[in-house]
Amino acid sequence: MKLRDFGAIILLGSIWGASYLFIKLGVAVMPPATFVLGRVVIAGLVSLTILRARGMPLPKTRAVWATFAVMGLLNGAIPYTLITWGEQVIDSGLAAILIAAVPIFTVIFAWFFLPEERLTLTKGMGIVLGFLGVAVLIGPDALAGAHNNVVGDLAVVGAAASYGAAFVWARLRLRSVPPLAATTSQMAMATLWMLPVTLVLDRPWQLRLLPTGSTWVALASLLALAVVGTSLAYVLYYWLVAEVGATQASLVTYISPFISLVWGALFLGERLTLAAFVVFGLILLGLALINGFAVQVARRLLA
Repeated sequence: MKLRDFGAIILLGSIWGASYLFIKLGVAVMPPATFVLGRVVIAGLVSLTILRARGMPLPKTRAVWATFAVMGLLNGAIPYTLITWGEQVIDSGLAAILIAAVPIFTVIFAWFFLPEERLTLTKGMGIVLGFLGVAVLIGPDALAGAHNNVVGDLAVVGAAASYGAAFVWARLRLRSVPPLAATTSQMAMATLWMLPVTLVLDRPWQLRLLPTGSTWVALASLLALAVVGTSLAYVLYYWLVAEVGATQASLVTYISPFISLVWGALFLGERLTLAAFVVFGLILLGLALINGFAVQVARRLLA
């Protein structure tokens, strides 16, 4: 991997790490579906404005728009809603740790749909370790009968699976679409998915946002999440998928949990528990095995 690509992964992971803080602040005031709809609408408008300013066209064929309909669902509407809903009951840092399982799901889906991605014994061990970490994180809540926490955890795991499927779908279908056009198209389709859901579930026309400090913080968080954490971040994301491939691009999840844990502790008073770090360590070790990093280090140490 080139140094430029590695730097892009670090930058994207850092941006997405801060996103969990913005979600936590936003969902404290706004219903989840309404918050997600605002996110994709604003992000889509920002991307479209930049696209038009640069004189770039949107995709024109039905086949490409059908592809983005799937991306808008798998990489937008489903995971955004599940994460936002889940963060009503779990810490933002824990949500980021669970999302770190994205590469694990990516490898599983890639094994089925990408001929060049073989499932080796080492990758299999990584998958097992990753899921063990997820089980260790969710297990105590399940045993304690903390139903809401377990459901919130599982919602975020579902979001990780959706993201993993999206990485593979993007690799299969979006090799030739410019990143900015891809971001704009995905946000447009995500908006179409979220609009009826929001109208039915949240009835946003009945929402009354009082002019309090928390309301302004929530609105600012929504704006930051939409512009930086969604619109600009996905331009970088699509570029990475085309540049380094689905599995390597999903390594952004190495970075984002650390950033999220720090922001959650600083601004939300979330506790940095030993269990969270143990779980994240298990997931990281699984990801290292999946990407061959652990094997390369072992060979060098034993050489």
